[in-house]
Amino acid sequence: MDDERIVGRAQPGVEGSIQAGAIVLGSDGNEVGSVVSVTPEVLTVKKKGLLGGRTDIRRTLVRHVEDGHVELEVPAKQASSR
Repeated sequence: MDDERIVGRAQPGVEGSIQAGAIVLGSDGNEVGSVVSVTPEVLTVKKKGLLGGRTDIRRTLVRHVEDGHVELEVPAKQASSR
């Protein structure tokens, strides 16, 4: 399957599919970054900003997926410091 299309499924109970390039938002509405890849356990996210780097976010922290956005159960700052 092409990495640029659907790359994973949200946790059970969370509707929608997670796509590469989807914007990841913390529970506070602030942007964490964009999805690079998805495994059954984690989302790899390119952090916002020129020198942001990457971070892995446990999929259990995903609250909701819709229209190219992934909303987390934790604030953006907490998610990006993991």
